[in-house]
Amino acid sequence: FSAGAQAVVDNPQRYSTQCLSIIAWSFATVRLHHQELLGVIASEMARNRGDCKAQEISNTLWAFATLSRFDITLFRELGDEAST
Repeated sequence: FSAGAQAVVDNPQRYSTQCLSIIAWSFATVRLHHQELLGVIASEMARNRGDCKAQEISNTLWAFATLSRFDITLFRELGDEAST
């Protein structure tokens, strides 16, 4: 998990919103908190919200809630996208 997290942190633009949502889901499934990774995922997902499908939004929000990582910008941006 460590090497994967670092790869995303080092070059987040390389990963699609689908990949980022699956990575967030994977970390949450095993209850692994990686604050820097979650911050990067939050920024990228919010920035690219228009590319997100419903499943990606759901997985990402579930992962952040499961890990008790509350990012108001991410929640607002993905919530707005889900409602359109």
